[in-house]
Amino acid sequence: MTGDRSILVVDDDPDARGIVVRLLREAGFPVWEGDGAVEAVELMQRHQPALVLLDAGLPGGGAAARRLKEDPTLRDVFVVLLSAAGSRPPEPTGDPLTVELADGYITQPFDPWEFLVWIESFLRIQASQQALRRSEMLLATGARLARLGSWEWNIESGLLVPSDEWRRIHGCSAPTLSMVELLNIAHPDDLPAILRAFERVREAGEPYDLEHRIVRQNDGAVRFVAVYGEVTRNEAGRPLQMLGATQDLTERKLAAIERAALHRQLLKVSRQAGMAEVATGVLHNAGNVLNSINVAVAMLSDRLRALRTPKLTLALRSLRELAAPVPDKLPRLLDYLDSLATHFSEEQRHLLQELRAVTEHIDHVKQIINRQQVHALNVGIDEPVALALLLDDALTINISRRYAIQIQREY
Repeated sequence: MTGDRSILVVDDDPDARGIVVRLLREAGFPVWEGDGAVEAVELMQRHQPALVLLDAGLPGGGAAARRLKEDPTLRDVFVVLLSAAGSRPPEPTGDPLTVELADGYITQPFDPWEFLVWIESFLRIQASQQALRRSEMLLATGARLARLGSWEWNIESGLLVPSDEWRRIHGCSAPTLSMVELLNIAHPDDLPAILRAFERVREAGEPYDLEHRIVRQNDGAVRFVAVYGEVTRNEAGRPLQMLGATQDLTERKLAAIERAALHRQLLKVSRQAGMAEVATGVLHNAGNVLNSINVAVAMLSDRLRALRTPKLTLALRSLRELAAPVPDKLPRLLDYLDSLATHFSEEQRHLLQELRAVTEHIDHVKQIINRQQVHALNVGIDEPVALALLLDDALTINISRRYAIQIQREY
């Protein structure tokens, strides 16, 4: 729009149009003029004036006015009919330009001063309507961004009148809803709480403040909403109606549910990681013990193999050769020593067999522990560390000062 005070004058009578144009320009208004309906539409689209003065008897004026009202870019233009037919506009043939298509009406002839007063009044009305429309647009945009719908509920009749955003949230198109229709949108599981809240409003006039679920009428989708309303009363204090707002909380609720699920999953993974770490420590300690046992078994095996049982047998054989001329007791002693040597040899053989079996079992357990340690470590979290600091910490934890151990670092 060129200016808030720009005016377009359209009249097929050049004399009448000239009087109006000259009067407006002398008063300081920016003015455009046209002599037909087609030209009027082109001028309105080109200049988008604040005010259009149309001759009530203009041929095709009705079509021009309808084009103006249907064009969203021209809906702020204020249309005023000019007529010399007295207090009522004429009834032209063809496409009539009726009062319903206009925002104002001025009869001719007119007093110049009164005419300008009317023009100023129409411009103020147009500016107020334009500001109101912009405020409504901003309010609707804000409600859409906040997913906030307003409503008015008649407590006695149970009839609810919702806003456009409320209908969008609930997936319905009806301009009004009865109590039954309203409750049908509520989620069945939340219906008892909703009815109790309505009852408190009716009986005590308490504010309606509740979060619940709804089932959209058009697609059956479940949505989460927060509803708040305040009661207005009559002089006797009786609740009459409630004005309130409904906010769509679905995305927020779903995000909270997702966060809770992720938190539970994190706790589960952390617990598994902790269990794996504990298991790794236990397996490590068990491996250390088994290593000690393995060393002890190896030393015992070496000691058993080192027993001089075969040399005892050789010594007995030598004694028998020397004891031929000796009395009978010595042979019996030699027999005893011979059986003892045989027993020792047999025991050594059995013990070595048992130690070999124990060693095999220990190796098997060590293999199992090593395999379990690999699986347990896979649950943990990889973290880059400095090897030198890690070694220092390990030495500090595991070496006591009372042993007076000195550490020489070469890293």
